[in-house]
Amino acid sequence: MEKLYRLNRPTLSVDTKTLETVTIPQGELVAVGDEREDRMVNVTWNGRTLMMFRQDVMRGKIVTGRG
Repeated sequence: MEKLYRLNRPTLSVDTKTLETVTIPQGELVAVGDEREDRMVNVTWNGRTLMMFRQDVMRGKIVTGRG
């Protein structure tokens, strides 16, 4: 099940298609579909699939809705 996290700081990620680095701004919501990975997880942000370090996602606050 997908979980939403609000990032508490700007966070680097990597676009899974282009391999470009992307900085996600502080306060943005990212959707995490599978948290079972040890180091990197795929997230969705602004319609893009990105890879982030799991610990960076977990530093954010889990939210129950879109607000």
